[in-house]
Amino acid sequence: MKVAVIGIGKVGSSILKNLPKNKYDVLGGLDVDETSAVLKAKSCGMKLLSRADLALKTEIVFLTVPDQQIAVAAKDLARFIKTNTTSIKYVFHCSGANQLDVLAPLSKLGITCGSIHPLQAFVDGNTSLEGIYMAIAGGTNALTKAQQIVQDLGGISFKVPMEARGTYHAAACICSNYTVTLTALAEQLMVPFMETRTDALKALIPLLKGTVANLEGVLEAKEALTGPIVRGDCLTIQKHLDKLPKEARGIYIALGKETLEIAPNISKNNKNNLEKMFQNT
Repeated sequence: MKVAVIGIGKVGSSILKNLPKNKYDVLGGLDVDETSAVLKAKSCGMKLLSRADLALKTEIVFLTVPDQQIAVAAKDLARFIKTNTTSIKYVFHCSGANQLDVLAPLSKLGITCGSIHPLQAFVDGNTSLEGIYMAIAGGTNALTKAQQIVQDLGGISFKVPMEARGTYHAAACICSNYTVTLTALAEQLMVPFMETRTDALKALIPLLKGTVANLEGVLEAKEALTGPIVRGDCLTIQKHLDKLPKEARGIYIALGKETLEIAPNISKNNKNNLEKMFQNT
């Protein structure tokens, strides 16, 4: 089938490049920001399409614009289609948080609409989707096609109901975005011992990689926990609390409380002592 994207960037480029060429004819894409579209297309190695080309020649369209631009892009495409013939059969947005109502203008024209959201942080326009879980949503026809596309991309599909999109996307943000936030906090705490902030980050990267490696070897995240809370080491925790700046202490305590709830094999006595420590700090 002939495919294209609206929204030239890392996500759109990666999806197109991961589609098997023996099953899909990749036409290219267009962008909502026409002033930078040529440069974006060139940087991704993608052919730049006109709206007419996209509407008349494409069968599957992926909307890979930022979340807040999906509704606008859908309305713009729908307006064009209303006065022109189209070959478009399917439109999928690639947002984890948005529901399908943002595609309503296209659904009203008889186009099958759905969502395919890769649970992946995209490094560049060549990010592999092999083995990546992807949340899909839509009606029966959309789900059937989405499952096939995910399989062809080398991914694993799973359904997330529309009413649960917020919870699903929050989980993704906590895992990806907030890991960066926490690393930035650790980086700041490490700066006094390094020549530069960049050195501080470089020092932490192997620790992060080791943590990910531990997670890859367990069935549940809690099984990968290490450190003073798992050991019930109240003295070490108190040293942390004594030395942490005020702005970091609150985050440390909040995370400490959550860690206590999942820490495996911690004794009841140690857990009680640590709970009191967090409450009294």
